Amino acid sequence: MKFLPTLFLFLLSIISYSQQCGSDLLIGRNPLLETRSSTLCDDVDTTTQVTIPVVFHIIHLGETDVSNISDSQVLGALDNLNDRFRANPDGVGVTENTIDSHINFCLAQRTPEGEPTTGITRHDGSDFVFEGQSYAASGVRVPGSSSSGIDDEWLKTQVGCWDVAYYCNIYIVTEINNGSSTRGYAYLGYIGDCREGIVVRNGALGLEGTVAPNTDKNVVLAHEMGHFLDLYHTFHLGGSMDSCDDTIGVNCCTSGDRVCDTPDQWKQGVSCSGNFCDQVPVNNIMDYGSEECKDMFTPGQIKRMRSHIFDERSPMISIENLACVDPNGTCQYDFNEDGIVSSPDLLLVIGEFGCTSGCEYDLDGDGSVGSADLLLILGLFGVCNEIEPTIPTQQLGQKFHDHTGFYILYQGKKYDLSGRPLD
Repeated sequence: MKFLPTLFLFLLSIISYSQQCGSDLLIGRNPLLETRSSTLCDDVDTTTQVTIPVVFHIIHLGETDVSNISDSQVLGALDNLNDRFRANPDGVGVTENTIDSHINFCLAQRTPEGEPTTGITRHDGSDFVFEGQSYAASGVRVPGSSSSGIDDEWLKTQVGCWDVAYYCNIYIVTEINNGSSTRGYAYLGYIGDCREGIVVRNGALGLEGTVAPNTDKNVVLAHEMGHFLDLYHTFHLGGSMDSCDDTIGVNCCTSGDRVCDTPDQWKQGVSCSGNFCDQVPVNNIMDYGSEECKDMFTPGQIKRMRSHIFDERSPMISIENLACVDPNGTCQYDFNEDGIVSSPDLLLVIGEFGCTSGCEYDLDGDGSVGSADLLLILGLFGVCNEIEPTIPTQQLGQKFHDHTGFYILYQGKKYDLSGRPLD
């Protein structure tokens, strides 16, 4: 009778993993979603670097730890999110299967009002009560769920969602649906109001701190970011346990998960092996199952996310979005540090005009001082505390990330996100 304990554990895993994510309840609540799905199989640029600013809102219960998780736990989660999306070989959950999406995430450095920020806000939710529901008692409720918990949109508005056109708001909560197994959720795609954003239970965020043993690979954040960027579950419209039928639809762009290189999948994953159907993509971040084997998005999923970014979230990645640029950065081209770009600064550049080697005022980084450098400083003449690039504006979209943070690589030199030289 040894098969009975095995069967019990298998059934227990089904119950646990069947409710990992609450996003299925939200699909029908985004009126914009289906109207744009048919365009997401079109060709799209898959190599240009894009960067999405994020802000973490931690909604705790008044403690200095436990639900009020550390900055370190948040930063580790963000680092790993970048590792997974950029296929950093040193990252947790990154294997030879992981594909570089060329999508980066940066922690906000300024608020929507332009004030400095750490990109992490903290809110005591111990007294939050709305329509008879207590956040302290039940956490937040997934919209459309019959569980107890405080209203999702009320909570996001209460803590102050940042402009959804320019920030991805990530809400870290104590519980979802009154202690259910749901670890996170997000509306799919763009909505344009405070309902947007990602919700993650604090025990499922990152690699350290309050994370539980079965949610310590940061898969939940990567999974919900997939939803935020318009990915369905790989088993969308499926999930039944009585069939392995793989004929969900004929047109892969408009049926199933709307991605053509994921399997036509009726069933969600349960574990890294021993699933009901052979075609379950156990290592796909948008499937369910153990975090141990989640290591990839397919090229089609990456294409869909990038198409969504370019079509629906272009303000978020535009050079005008300074969310990840330090507002206390130095004044560009104020070489004599008198608080303004003026004639003395211009004369320094003119004094090196024609220089072709070792030039101190080679503003565009092309190895010489010429008319392009004069145009750059004249563009800021009479201005200070304005962050403008010292390199061609098209390069501002080409962002990279290492252990020191984000940078722009131009002609072999590193620049910060405002275009100031780092070397």
